[in-house]
Amino acid sequence: MKWKQAVKVLLITALLVMTTFHYVPLAMAKKQVTVGFLTPMYGSLSWLGIQTAFVERAKELGAKTIILNADFDVQRQLSQVEQLIARNVDGIVIGPIDAEAIVTGIEKANKAGIPVVTCARSAVGGEVVYDARQDEKSAVTLAVVYFALQGKEFKILDLMGDLADINGLERHEYLPQEVARWPQLEIVAEIPTKWDLKKAKDGVVNAFQAHPEINALFVASDYLLPPTLAALEAIGRLKVKGDPDHITIVTLDGDPVGMDNIKKGYIDADVVEAYREMAEAAAEAIYWAATGKEVTKAEIRKWDELTRAFLATEQNMDYLGDKIWGIAFKGRTFKKE
Repeated sequence: MKWKQAVKVLLITALLVMTTFHYVPLAMAKKQVTVGFLTPMYGSLSWLGIQTAFVERAKELGAKTIILNADFDVQRQLSQVEQLIARNVDGIVIGPIDAEAIVTGIEKANKAGIPVVTCARSAVGGEVVYDARQDEKSAVTLAVVYFALQGKEFKILDLMGDLADINGLERHEYLPQEVARWPQLEIVAEIPTKWDLKKAKDGVVNAFQAHPEINALFVASDYLLPPTLAALEAIGRLKVKGDPDHITIVTLDGDPVGMDNIKKGYIDADVVEAYREMAEAAAEAIYWAATGKEVTKAEIRKWDELTRAFLATEQNMDYLGDKIWGIAFKGRTFKKE
């Protein structure tokens, strides 16, 4: 029949058009995944390293990234969550400035159906696909055990971070618990820096004036190292290892500044946080969630194993080499997007 012949011609014509122009049905086309990454600050080498590792892994997976910096402003970070929701991104990764305040933003993303991953810092509420963060208790334990095994009594100054930051809070809370296990260790002073560099420097000077017996420092982050060392130098207490007046310093992060100062002999040990692995795990988790793949308990266990902290000292840092992110990233130009 003529109508059958006409249908046949139309089908052949359509097939030729699709072949000529490499037509791919919309259902089969691969969607461009776009994810937002909210960093709390740019001034920290740790966060620049995290951001760099995240962007690189996301790119390998085929995702486009939008990077926004809140510069320690909680309200700005909440506004940035709303910006990403309005831009209809496929996923959001957050390094929360304030573990409680960010919950409002996470809940808004949840309501919009946008998956959320937290990275390097946790939130205390809202639904997240994965919390890419290490066990801070084990990190603090490594630091305290280092002090305890030095064979001397220590009067410790605790240089605290911001207690609104879950990392700063847990590092401060776990420290006295771990110190209590060792009779030769005692915390004699605390400085609530709130990650403020001036407060850190002034606090160290004031603490030594009030407690000249201090002979050890627990520094909550390598971010606080420059003002800490500057303060010690100003009061004549900055001495290298081997000097009888050396102040034993253990810090956390494992950034390039920490590694340099281990080599110089000003600090004794640095608890290396697995920031590169956290960032890569966050990129994988948000990409999978954005593309509808289930994030299984097995994958979470794998990521958790990769994000364990370890101790770097003068004795092992050359052996560990690029396993320490602060050595692997040293000299790189970090990208501020």
